Amino acid sequence: MTKEKITEEIEPYLQSEPGLAYNFTQPIAMRVDELTSGVKSDVAVKIYGEDLEILNQVSEDIARIVAVLPGTDNYFIEQTTGQPYLNIQIDREAVASFGLNVDDVQNVIESGIGGQPVSEVFEGQRRYEIVVRFPEEIRNTFSKVREIPVYLPGGGFIPLKRLAKIEPQEGPREVARENGWRRVIVGANLVDIDIGTYVSNLQQAIDAQVAVPAG
Repeated sequence: MTKEKITEEIEPYLQSEPGLAYNFTQPIAMRVDELTSGVKSDVAVKIYGEDLEILNQVSEDIARIVAVLPGTDNYFIEQTTGQPYLNIQIDREAVASFGLNVDDVQNVIESGIGGQPVSEVFEGQRRYEIVVRFPEEIRNTFSKVREIPVYLPGGGFIPLKRLAKIEPQEGPREVARENGWRRVIVGANLVDIDIGTYVSNLQQAIDAQVAVPAG
């Protein structure tokens, strides 16, 4: 069994997983690549800038070149988006009409969804916080988050959805930085070509086909 044969048998399963970025390498080669470039692949194109959307667009343009460039074995784009978020915008007029403060609503959101430390537990020299929040089935269910109760000053409660606009949205999964700039990586492993020739061909293709904005 060779490395190439193992790759051929494993890759079809990886290709069937949506959104998966994978990389075939070996322990020593991976460590050398990581030490020299900070990336676990033979070649890495690093795109720096401030605007994450522009970085993603440029990385996708470069990845399309890498995909068809002679010598590319497999490639990946560093995933920066795809994390689900709940965007909660408090309606100040609605809050005031029920005799509440914005802080009252924010405390419910922070404590119920994020968690609030209420005490500590000591085990020998170790100290652990006791955090109180809603059960996971409530925190992870959009419809139940909308129904989280906010208690009123005069008694009773009102669901959170009547005090805030709650919307699911997709946002950054991570924002990688290097030398003070946001960064996205396109990595590639090579086959049947030397790194020098491949990098030269890739640089020429990027210069000719990709518009990289200044900054």
